[in-house]
Amino acid sequence: LAFFILLLLWVVVFQMIRAFYRISPLSAWLQIPYLLWLTFAGYLNLSILLFN
Repeated sequence: LAFFILLLLWVVVFQMIRAFYRISPLSAWLQIPYLLWLTFAGYLNLSILLFN
């Protein structure tokens, strides 16, 4: 369940970055580390789900 929540959050943050970029590119770039963190957290969560 947590993986699917992370996946949904990843999509929402990606759309937020696209929307922010139109207004302020700097604010969009500042959200990239958060998107990368969500990607890493999703990878860890999925690997634990599969190997457990």
